[in-house]
Formats: sequence, C-alpha cells, structure tokens
Amino acid sequence: MKTYRIPSFLVWFYLGTLSPVQILSQCSEGSLITYRLSVNTFWSQEAFPKHFPDTRPVAQWSKLYGVSHKNNLTLFQVGTLADKSLQQFAEFGKTDEYESRLNHSLVLSQFYAPPIKKGVGVTSTMFFVSGEYSKVSFVMKIHPSPDWFIGMDSLDLCYNGTWIENKSIVATPMDAGTDEGFTFTAPDYANEVPEAVYTITSTFPREPYSSLYYKDLTTLPTMAEFIITKELEYAKKSEKIHKTKPCPEIKAIAAIQNITTTLFMPQTCESNSNNTLFSNSTKNSTPNINGTSVAQLQNIIEHIQLNNNSTESLDRTSMETSSEFQVRKRRKRKNKKHLKSVVQMLKEILNNEQTNESESKETDKVKKRSNGENKEKKGKQKTSKALRERNNDKQQTVSKQTNLAKSKNKTSNTQRNKKRHERTKHKTELDVQDS
Repeated sequence: MKTYRIPSFLVWFYLGTLSPVQILSQCSEGSLITYRLSVNTFWSQEAFPKHFPDTRPVAQWSKLYGVSHKNNLTLFQVGTLADKSLQQFAEFGKTDEYESRLNHSLVLSQFYAPPIKKGVGVTSTMFFVSGEYSKVSFVMKIHPSPDWFIGMDSLDLCYNGTWIENKSIVATPMDAGTDEGFTFTAPDYANEVPEAVYTITSTFPREPYSSLYYKDLTTLPTMAEFIITKELEYAKKSEKIHKTKPCPEIKAIAAIQNITTTLFMPQTCESNSNNTLFSNSTKNSTPNINGTSVAQLQNIIEHIQLNNNSTESLDRTSMETSSEFQVRKRRKRKNKKHLKSVVQMLKEILNNEQTNESESKETDKVKKRSNGENKEKKGKQKTSKALRERNNDKQQTVSKQTNLAKSKNKTSNTQRNKKRHERTKHKTELDVQDS
C-alpha cells in the first residue's frame, strides 16, 4: 500500500487521556514531551588541515543513535572502559549491540538520525521524554577514524522542575579507548590493554602524529554542535476522572521524514480501543511510526471526531471544588478546540495527498500517452524510412536496368552503323570496279 508522510511538524496526543498544555510548572510523570535534536558539523579541511581525509574514505559522519531513559542507563561514560556496544559503534558505526542489549524498562524512546555524507553538514531527528524518563543520550561516529565519536551522556532535560526549552552544546571528539590508531585512516589495531573513554583535545593525547594534535592551539576548532529544541508538551488528565483507564494505549500521529522513532510503554498497558491503526505497545514490541495511507488518515479523522463529540458530564462532582470544576470546563473547551484544529489539519493533509495522488495518476497517464505517441511516431518514422529505402532500391534497380538497356541499344546501333558503313563501302568499291 502506498504511504504518505505527514509534514515534519508532529501531532502527538493521548486520545481520551492526554490534553495539550502550554507550559507545565513541574516535570510531572504524566507529561510527554517531544524534542528536536539537530546536529551541525564543521569538519572541514580549513579547520582541520592535518591528515584531512579528502579521498576515499572522505570525511563524513555515521548515523546518530540515541535513547531517552531513566537514571540507570548509559551509552558511554568518560573515564570508564567502553563495553562491546560502544566498541562496535565507535569502530564500525554498528548499533546492533546497543539495540540487542537495550533494557526496555529503562528506556522511553529509541531514535536515529541519518548520516552526514560530508564533513560539513546537518542532520536532525525527534525523540520523547517524560517526567520519569527525562534523560537523553546519543552517539555519532567520526568516519574515518580508529574509534573516535561525539555524543552526549545522560543529559537531563528537566531542570529545576521545568523542561528546558532549547539548549546548544559544543560537541568535543572522544576516543573509545579500544583502538591504538592516532590518525583518521589508521589501520585497525586493537588495544591489547583497553583504555577508558577520554576526551580528545588539541594537546591530548600528546602524540605529534595524531590527526587531532595541534600543539599551537589551546583548544580544537568546533567540530560539531548539538541543538536541542522543545517542540510539544502534553500532560495526563486527573486520575479521578479517568480512574477506569489506568494504562491506556497511546495513539500517535507522526512523521519524521525518513527517520524511525520508537516509543516504548510498560508491558501492563492494555488497549481500550478497537482501532488497529497502531499495534499495542509492549515491553519488547513497539510500533515504528513511519507514515500513514489516505485510508488510515480518514480513519484517524473519524476516530478523533467521534472522540471529540463524545458527551462527558460537566456536572460538578462532590469531589470537586468550584475552581476545579471551572478548570475542567475550560480544559474541555480547550480540548475540543484543539482536536478541531487537529482534524482540520488532517483534512488539509488528506486533501493535499488525494490531490497529489490524482495529479500523480494524471501525470502517469500523460506520460504513458506521450510514451505511446512517441513509440507510434518512432514506428511510423521507422516504417517511412524502410519504405524510402525500398523505393530507393527500386529506383536504383530501375536505373541500372535502364542504363543497361541504353548500353545495349547503343551497342546494337553501333554495330548496325558499322555494318551499314561496311555495306556502303563495299558497294562503292563495286561501283568503282564496274566503272
């Protein structure tokens, strides 16, 4: 089935259990936040002239791999020995070990960003955090290199009870300590005695042959920069209202270009909906959100409209104060307005995709018609050429035959003239003799 990607802005919501808010005063466990991570790289020959790899393999960056997680998880840690996961990534850019060893109970989301095919470039991705999973870690390999990489270890995006709006971080190159090479294109020499992960500077390690050793510089030029920007924030409604739905299924609409993001939820979650657009989230199996078809978009719109039109009692309960009741009414109105805007946005997307689909079909028809006409024209041209060649052959044959006939006539005329001349001469001789 053909799928379409919703534009890069994301719409995330818990149907019936999450409502959008502008800013939360606390990093609540019931909140869900989406962040955008952008990586800008500046690895150029002008900034890093020493041993700069300008031929195969050229200077470039691997894909980015990251997770949002709880406290007790790290992808790497400066000052400690690299495990097999970091070794495989830092040396070869492979994420298999990270993915296979991932403890899903400590992870909320797992994300990737496309590689950068040049030393200077940009890539980006999206990831999720929550009050319980507020930290993010990610790694990106410098290629070519022995075991050098850039990354972030356990950055907490909840600061003093509030979510960080945006943050810019200068990335410093690091050595995983698993390979003895000191140059970008050094052969693979495994360390007999592994070293702890360390940060590379302009004068450390003190190895003059190192590609990143510049004794005249106090610091290395900026090789890369991480920019983390808060995109959307959602929070759970009161458990008093939704006490019958302790662990609802997440319904998510997203598209992050060609980037895959996986959202992990606890194993105890059960579905309260018959909607099968997204499979139930479990501890070891989660939906990858890549795109939706036109039919699925229509189902989503119907589902949201049905949910938005559902009647929720607005009578004040005995457990509510007057102010709480007013807050609930305002939230209900705000939710309805928000969901209407979501539906409107999805309808616009649906109309655009349907228009694009019809235009694509019409374009295909025009192309096929044009190709058919071109083929027919070429066939006619080929036939016409063959006819011309055949006519030319016939004309040449007729011309040859005509020339041959003329030649024969000329020969016969010459012979007749010769015989006539001989007869005349003979007659003249006879007349002379008679006289």
